[in-house]
Amino acid sequence: MITLAAISLTSPAMLLGTAAIAGPIIAHLMNRRTRRKIVFPTIALLQEASASQSSIFRLRRLILLALRCVAIVFIAWAFARPVWLDADTASGVGQKLGVVIIADVSASTGQRAGGVDMIQQVRGEAQHVIDELEPGRDVANLIRADAHPRPAFEDLIANLPALRKDIDTLTATDQRADLTAAIGLAADQMQAHDGPRRIVIISDMQATNWSDLSIDPTTLAAGDIRLTVIETPAESAANVAVTRPRTSPARPVAGQPAQVIAAIVNHAGDRRTATVQCRVDDQVVGVMPAQLEAGDRREVSFPVVFDGAGPHTVMVSIDTDNTLSADDNAYAVTDVVDRATVVIISDDDPTEPTGPSFYLQRALAPNGDDSDPLQLRVLQIDEVNEAALVDAEAVVLADPARPSTSTPFDSLSGYMQRGGGGVLCLLSPGVAPGVTMQNIADLANVLPLPYQPVELVEHPAALTFGEGAWSSPPLNVFDEASQFALQRIPFARAYSVAEVRPEAFVMLRFSDGSPALASIGHGAGRFVLANFSSSPRGTDLAKRGVFVPLIHSLVDHLRPTTSSRPALLAGHAHTLQLHAAAGRYTIADPANQSRPVQRLDNMLQLPRLDRAGLYTIQRDGEPVDRVAVNIDPRESDLRRIDTATVQAMLNTDSDSPRAEVHRAGEVASIDDRGIPLWPWCIGAAMAALAAEMIFLRVMRS
Repeated sequence: MITLAAISLTSPAMLLGTAAIAGPIIAHLMNRRTRRKIVFPTIALLQEASASQSSIFRLRRLILLALRCVAIVFIAWAFARPVWLDADTASGVGQKLGVVIIADVSASTGQRAGGVDMIQQVRGEAQHVIDELEPGRDVANLIRADAHPRPAFEDLIANLPALRKDIDTLTATDQRADLTAAIGLAADQMQAHDGPRRIVIISDMQATNWSDLSIDPTTLAAGDIRLTVIETPAESAANVAVTRPRTSPARPVAGQPAQVIAAIVNHAGDRRTATVQCRVDDQVVGVMPAQLEAGDRREVSFPVVFDGAGPHTVMVSIDTDNTLSADDNAYAVTDVVDRATVVIISDDDPTEPTGPSFYLQRALAPNGDDSDPLQLRVLQIDEVNEAALVDAEAVVLADPARPSTSTPFDSLSGYMQRGGGGVLCLLSPGVAPGVTMQNIADLANVLPLPYQPVELVEHPAALTFGEGAWSSPPLNVFDEASQFALQRIPFARAYSVAEVRPEAFVMLRFSDGSPALASIGHGAGRFVLANFSSSPRGTDLAKRGVFVPLIHSLVDHLRPTTSSRPALLAGHAHTLQLHAAAGRYTIADPANQSRPVQRLDNMLQLPRLDRAGLYTIQRDGEPVDRVAVNIDPRESDLRRIDTATVQAMLNTDSDSPRAEVHRAGEVASIDDRGIPLWPWCIGAAMAALAAEMIFLRVMRS
């Protein structure tokens, strides 16, 4: 038999709604009047005209009844969602459609749009997709697209009511969506399905998120999968966020002045004003206004003094008219120490006043006890390794011997790259310049040098300090009198210089123009090379009073600017260095809900931390550390990607496009096994109702 065409009903039970035509019919019958015959001879001549008018009146009422019944029938058919199947598609009527809905639940979907949270629109669009499916035949699943996408059910299911309940539980997270992983997971779910396959992504189309999309061009084609992207509407991308809270110095000293710094970013297209509040250990330490121009980024700082060693919590908040509230708070944990540790690497006798370490110790820690703000640790070169530098704020190389292995210099390089701090190398004009030059050559193999020393040169006329960057750290601590005192110190020996790197910062020069002090970045730290030493050979710099503020300012300049704690983002698992003894570890989230923590040797393997906020690590029920988790700063930029760009990203094969992008409410049926007729039914019902209103107006006139 040849099938020319057929009509399939997606929800045939809705045809029961046609029974509603009984309402207009009953109303029509009840409005019929019971008439009595009364003879008035004087109006006998009007009987013929009356009979004619009565016939017209009955016809009008029947037409009105017919229009109302037609409208009800077409509305019932629209709810039944009929589909027109031609000869090519009629054979696929019995095939079940497989659909995977990817719901974007990233932090940006918590923004307000049209007076409601955007995640409500995501839920509504997901429910509309379920409405498209035929109960008892089609199968579907839901994937929450956050940092680690996961399906609601293990496989595609036909239990659509269960999916509806799961959709109703969708909430915006504090995480960033991994759309690439979500699409890959949806494609895997489709592999076992025999029938038409569809992936529907419902997203706010955030540009910073979609720009990271990277899928195999063959993923959709190989699985014969069609993909539909539904863009939820938004009123504005205006948003102000607070991010990157930190302390300066990165490891403050208890009882000494420090600063809490945070960045306020205006992603709006106009000027915005925000009130910024800083809390340390849940106590307000400062409030200030911040005004930002469109697209502006501004850092604010609050002076603080931490009252004791250990981990301290910091929260910086903003109060402003905002589209997204998830990024109104930013969190940090800073490790406060009793004293800052400075490592001196030298192989001379620290008790002999002929070596550099003797003068360094007396300049940095004159009392030699706990009253000194700096705690010194003197190491020989072969004692240097990563463990020896783990708590160092700065490292000073002062005339070390040749190391027996590459471990010391490799450890110094890693120390700087990780942001542990900086290294100051004092070039010794002593009796063994060959050792110094060899050490410089070895250092050059693992890190960049700001300038290249060549050889030690005698200067009979003596050099002095000349030009300097006196307005920049670390020399900005010197006033004019101190600068003059520093420039009067003679140097009988200094190393000649072959080249200065373009990226190096020369802080101080000798009177002949050669570099005396320069720095260069290395990873998150910096390397400072001084063409002089604290040794009394060749200069009496270390015996002058100005040497103390100079070396202290250099050490402060080397202290780390970033915390050694990793930046934790919501939705990810993390590993932390363990600073406590063995025991049973748990972590309590901001709502004080605890979860177990796995301990691996000297590391803690934290579970996925889904929410932004401050967490507490406990050992045997007692708090031992704090952890700060923030949303990804890219979630704060609510600007959208152009739909044409997304379509081009998904349709790499222009000859056979398999993806389409629509705005919410404009999307066509995801079921392309025929032509949906329900829009025509709605149109016909509206036409019938319009005809009824027009007919009534004509009758009354």
